[in-house]
Amino acid sequence: MTPHAEARLDPVAACDARTSREKCGLEMGTNHIEHALRAFRPVLAVLCLLLSSVAGQAAELLMFEQPGCPWCRKWHAEVGPAYGKSAEGQIAPLRRLQLGDRPTSVVLKQPVTVTPTFVLVEHGSEVGRITGYPGAEFFYGLLAPLLEAAATSR
Repeated sequence: MTPHAEARLDPVAACDARTSREKCGLEMGTNHIEHALRAFRPVLAVLCLLLSSVAGQAAELLMFEQPGCPWCRKWHAEVGPAYGKSAEGQIAPLRRLQLGDRPTSVVLKQPVTVTPTFVLVEHGSEVGRITGYPGAEFFYGLLAPLLEAAATSR
């Protein structure tokens, strides 16, 4: 194996090639396995949820919106078309609700007052929420920890 090929397989070496260890989020003494696990933790959470949803334990992503909401329209334009086909959308299908709707089958931790608000629900209970829409580049990054929390709560 060439040294260049090794750098692509080694997350720490690839990280060091671009920037310092501190900027990559590595503390002194962190080994390669720990760094790789940190990097792939969201992927593992999604896979765990996908496997558990196949067994019949499905989560659901509730989207609270209202007519005329520009951020709701932006989400539907940027993320909406692909969400249902994504791994996250397979794990937590989207259910659209209007602001003010009170789903009887769901226990929310607090009322929804802002649109859009995305509430991850599992077994009828809120796992967590994303209030507002920060853009397509951040949406899945904010959803990943919620999916991870749902996976680890089992």
